[in-house]
Amino acid sequence: MQLIDSHAHLDFADFNSDIGLVVKRADKAGVSKIINIGADLERSKRAIEIAHDFANIWATVGVHPEDSQIDLGEAKKGLESLVNSSNRVVAIGECGLDYFHNDQNKAEQRSLFQLQIEFAIENKLPLVVHIRNGKDESAASEAYNFLSGYKGVRGVIHCFTLSKDWVKKFLDVGFYIGFTGIVTYKNAHMVQESVRAVPIDRLLIETDCPYLAPQKYRGQRNEPAYVVEVARMIADIKSLEFADIATKTTMNCEKLFQI
Repeated sequence: MQLIDSHAHLDFADFNSDIGLVVKRADKAGVSKIINIGADLERSKRAIEIAHDFANIWATVGVHPEDSQIDLGEAKKGLESLVNSSNRVVAIGECGLDYFHNDQNKAEQRSLFQLQIEFAIENKLPLVVHIRNGKDESAASEAYNFLSGYKGVRGVIHCFTLSKDWVKKFLDVGFYIGFTGIVTYKNAHMVQESVRAVPIDRLLIETDCPYLAPQKYRGQRNEPAYVVEVARMIADIKSLEFADIATKTTMNCEKLFQI
């Protein structure tokens, strides 16, 4: 029985000293593949290097909305260079809108997101989308409006923490929905309701490590091996066998990222 961690950040300094051991622990836990997510141009370059070091790891390249001050021309040039540098690149992102940390640069975030949507379509690659609302739901609403306005766009809304009302909207646009260790938290009732609303053939599981360790490991550094806890919780929520969740989410991830 195999699982895939569809969203990890092994390029972060948290893993500098023991990345090899982390990958071995993941394999021992049944996590056969890992998608390492680029969050800016430099981290994306490192994500590619890691993907070349480990046969079971793939990379994405993108610019997170927190880095929205980047010059758009520089961003596009950097993405083009990274995509052309390796056949281990399987998606564009992490990109999107985050109005929780900074709602003063919304225009810059929107422009950067739009650039990456168009770049992904041009390069026939899926998107890894980050959405975090601030005082209201405008980040989710604007992200949905952007994505629904393009033909040929596809990808995953990662670390889904929105209500079940948003599930159908993003499913209708053609996106998968990814869930993290948040789903295991005792107060995560809204996220758990969203899990119930997602068909099994549109689900992905992820860690978003080193952040968001599942309840069992809360307070510790998260790592890909712990995605097993996410799968177990989702199986419980949906009253399905763990094997069914493992098999289907693996198939979903392989289909989306063509790995």
